[in-house]
Amino acid sequence: MTALGSKSLYASATQDCSNKFAVANAIYGFPFTQPFPDLDHTQCLIIVGANPVISKWSFLQVPNPGRTLQEMKERGARVIVIDPRKTETAKVAGEHHFIRPNTDPFFYLAFLAELERQGGIDRTRAETQAEGIDEVLALARTWTPERSEEVTTIPAATLRELVRVFRTSKGASIYSSTGVNMGSNGSLGFWLQECINLLSGNL
Repeated sequence: MTALGSKSLYASATQDCSNKFAVANAIYGFPFTQPFPDLDHTQCLIIVGANPVISKWSFLQVPNPGRTLQEMKERGARVIVIDPRKTETAKVAGEHHFIRPNTDPFFYLAFLAELERQGGIDRTRAETQAEGIDEVLALARTWTPERSEEVTTIPAATLRELVRVFRTSKGASIYSSTGVNMGSNGSLGFWLQECINLLSGNL
């Protein structure tokens, strides 16, 4: 690329992951700073709009995703899939919740608001890593589980339980890929996801 004198590159990631690169640049100062789940230690993994059994993950090197997810379950981890389709990954995970396509940001907003309501914000740790915490929480607070249910179709009780499991697990992560990335608000969705991972003390 240096020899060509070009700063432009087009690849599959241009279509699929541009939102992640843009958000990482805004949050972390570099587009390729891409946090990923610590699969060996995570006790609660929520997969939104991703199908790693088929895609082989994104930004992770996992030779056999299906076996890895099965091993996580065998050691007691919860693997939960949020997706409009019951994917191959959902079948391995065994726990799947349907979501209306293209409503991921509203799920994330309600998740973050409920995380605060349940006392799941690790403010001491978050304040060493980020600024603007109050602004983000204020943005999310109007999104109750009931309001989110009307948009996403995920029942309010289910969302509250997902947050409870996430909050009480020793090591938790929300991970997303193509389904969120290529939505109408992929950048907003990924940004909110990173806010959840950070504010819960899991970044």
